[in-house]
Amino acid sequence: MNVVELYETVKLTLNDDVPYREIASCLRRVVKDIIAKCERSIAVSVLTTGQEVGTISTDETIISDDERIIGQDAFVSGANWDSEAYTLELPSSVYKVLDLFLDDVRMSNVSIPEVKASGSSMYLYSIVGRFIYFSFDVFSSSYSIKIRYQKNWDEYDGESEEYDGIPLHGEAMLEQGIYYMLYSRPKYYKEALMYNHRKAYFEAIEMFNQQVLQEDSPYIPAKEYTF
Repeated sequence: MNVVELYETVKLTLNDDVPYREIASCLRRVVKDIIAKCERSIAVSVLTTGQEVGTISTDETIISDDERIIGQDAFVSGANWDSEAYTLELPSSVYKVLDLFLDDVRMSNVSIPEVKASGSSMYLYSIVGRFIYFSFDVFSSSYSIKIRYQKNWDEYDGESEEYDGIPLHGEAMLEQGIYYMLYSRPKYYKEALMYNHRKAYFEAIEMFNQQVLQEDSPYIPAKEYTF
């Protein structure tokens, strides 16, 4: 979404010479509010393919190269791997880990002592905060590991002229949120318009959440690991 174009649209609608910084500030607040209120999409990404980076099969329809969090020899999107502690620090783009799969077998989330115990199964892992603990060096192995997770919506920095942190079908929600926030400010306060856009904004949030919840959730046909 082009923030400058959005600014021009809002300014024209308001028929007022609102400073750009006011709109950018409102957008930043709206995005923070949306992150707190909105449902999150589910994605499946590759941690390691057990092969060289860039050799993921194009037949794997649930995975795309641009969704890869981390490769065998490359660190991207803010993920960090500790090869001594066998610990992966997740990037901010990951809100919540739902499942891990090792060669399409669903791994088991257990306590750290169980993962670190001598002779621990490689199908065990533990999550504490933003860290995933493994029992082996997953990036020096020949195994394929995938992660199913909820994605975080990106924040807006208040300065960039582009913002792509929310899907396209959420743009109407952002615009209504800006009107609501702007009309709530003392300088532009108009009670009737503020309440009208507040109502439209919350209706847009509800519609957005319904669309997210109706999305086809990425699925890996996996076997369950048994102790």
